[in-house]
Amino acid sequence: MNYKDVLIFFIVLTLIGLIGFLALSWLALGPCFIPALLGLDHFILAKGEGWSMYPTIMDDDYLIVDTTPEDLKVGDIIVYVHDGELIGHRIIKITKAGYIVKGDNNQAPDPWIVKREQIIGEVEHIIHNTLYKWIAELWFERYEVAG
Repeated sequence: MNYKDVLIFFIVLTLIGLIGFLALSWLALGPCFIPALLGLDHFILAKGEGWSMYPTIMDDDYLIVDTTPEDLKVGDIIVYVHDGELIGHRIIKITKAGYIVKGDNNQAPDPWIVKREQIIGEVEHIIHNTLYKWIAELWFERYEVAG
């Protein structure tokens, strides 16, 4: 093999690796892949802790959270701050005072109203798979979320 052949080999190998990484990223990030790739939205990666959102979100699942949600509605899962802790729960009612939220696995709604300024963002995608979690960590900054 001469120098030119080795160079072509490494270029092809690099392109295959890049295409493979982008394909796995697309699978891991789901609907967040294109906006993340193009920088259209700002996302963070949150790690779910607890069982209040079971079976939708399980302990140690990763949540891709859009920190610039446009229109929150009943049924959306949000991440918000309460007493210095990040919590991920579903919106069950919207009032003039704020949002009533509840964990899917909880019997009753949270005993407080969530104000708009407490909301970090909306959960756009949930990752259960270990390989996909590793890939998501390459794309986004990670935080811990109680649930």
